[in-house]
Amino acid sequence: MKALTDLKDQGKIRAIGVSNFSRSQLEEALTYGDIVSLQPPYSLIWRHVEADAMPLCTANRISILAYSPMAQGLLTGKFGPDHRFQRGDHRRRAHGLGGGAASGQRQRTA
Repeated sequence: MKALTDLKDQGKIRAIGVSNFSRSQLEEALTYGDIVSLQPPYSLIWRHVEADAMPLCTANRISILAYSPMAQGLLTGKFGPDHRFQRGDHRRRAHGLGGGAASGQRQRTA
């Protein structure tokens, strides 16, 4: 953070934003300087930021720029209830969805 605040003080960058920071990481970063944006994964499936960092962002006027709002394709309707991702595909272990995309969606919507 010191390097970023130095760059900002020198006028070489306009603002500092962070990605994938938890609330505790964001709180620590704020002790070094202003943070203007947080970029977390955020979708109907991945909503952890709502309880973790979002209240802090709201209180400190930090913008949230979500990435992966379609949950890396899981919310597109492309994957049926029996779909299994291949070994090595990180969506196999996508935040409690098990091996099948739609089975995880049913659990969350039922």
